[in-house]
Amino acid sequence: MDKELQKALYAVDKVCRLQHEVGVHKDSIRKQRLDSFLFKLHAKCPKSYLLAILTIVRSLVPAARTRLVRNVALLGYDPTPRQRFGAVAQTFHGDFFDAGKDRRPTFWAVRQSLKILCRKKTLEFAHQTLQEHPYVWAKYLIQTYVSYTFFKKYIKKAKPQVAVIVSDHTPVPCGFIRAAEKRGVPTVYIQHAHISESFPPLDYSLSVLEGQAALDTYKKIGPARGDVVFKGVAGDSKPFRVPDFSQGIKAGIFAGHKFTHGVQKLAEEVARQPWCKELHLRPHPAHKHHFPTELNVAGECVFHRSDCSLSAFEEAEKMDVVFVGNSSSALEVMKNGTPCIYFDDMDEIPHDYYGFVRYGLLPEVKNLAALKDLESTLNAVFDGTWPQKMAYFDGGYNKSPEEIQNNIKSAVKKLTHEPA
Repeated sequence: MDKELQKALYAVDKVCRLQHEVGVHKDSIRKQRLDSFLFKLHAKCPKSYLLAILTIVRSLVPAARTRLVRNVALLGYDPTPRQRFGAVAQTFHGDFFDAGKDRRPTFWAVRQSLKILCRKKTLEFAHQTLQEHPYVWAKYLIQTYVSYTFFKKYIKKAKPQVAVIVSDHTPVPCGFIRAAEKRGVPTVYIQHAHISESFPPLDYSLSVLEGQAALDTYKKIGPARGDVVFKGVAGDSKPFRVPDFSQGIKAGIFAGHKFTHGVQKLAEEVARQPWCKELHLRPHPAHKHHFPTELNVAGECVFHRSDCSLSAFEEAEKMDVVFVGNSSSALEVMKNGTPCIYFDDMDEIPHDYYGFVRYGLLPEVKNLAALKDLESTLNAVFDGTWPQKMAYFDGGYNKSPEEIQNNIKSAVKKLTHEPA
């Protein structure tokens, strides 16, 4: 197995292990549909081949995304790279069964992937991986293997100036970026959310990170290869807004993937507080169908559930304070000027996973009884030293977009040997 494929498999393998250990991998509606699709084929195909078919299904849309990397101009400053991919970020079912503008590249990807999957070498790898690892884990490793093989051929044909990814630990991007490196194409990683020490090390020609905190975390993981430039957190830096509890405030709860018992208890208790006049519940945009549209709250507090049509920081503008769990959206919200409070029982991820509380960036409500003295909790953290702490995590805090854009453009020109 060649060196670049080993790197890609290592990255996926490491994160799969973490997900397996802490139990953060959850089933979704999309996975249920895919499993149903595969079940119908079960009578005709061996399990190893079914897994290979699933690899195609999960790889189709990201394959279409790679058409965005032909021109280096795509690396112009974009604080929210996810939005750039939004037009093609549809599920397999939307693209395959509902056709649409992506129909041709989708079927092209199917044909090319089938050629790879029909190879004896691929099926032998799938069979061996299934024997050695849990099913979900093996599925991701096989996706990486097939993606790597697929993109080696694709990159040779497309001849991109640079290869760009926004995830450094999921199967298709890992396969794609290592295939690019194998073909001698400069590689760029754009961080799209805050990281932890469970991530793979930086191993790219250029890494575009949120700030110094991310770089320091990566250096703890292992040696960092290539150049690094900071892009900051999404949004514009705005003056910090101090809530006036005496007038009553609008409180928000930015939840994760599930409407947990902890989220429900927090919502009920916040609504009981005399300082709460409105309560807004924002689900994770990809899982909003799991959240209730109505919630019985006490007193005169008015409840709203977000439809997630606005970004996190845009929605936070309407609120005076936001409760968060282990979510990097806290950085975007606070950059926008809205104070955040960490509450541990909102998800199943380990306590203070990103270290925001430990570093003094976020205040923590350790139990529901502490909500009565929320104003003191906020004042203890959001003091004169807080802006320096925020700048450590957000390399673009209180900096102009033009300055950040110029830094990124200079790094890209150096990468592609263009004149500055």
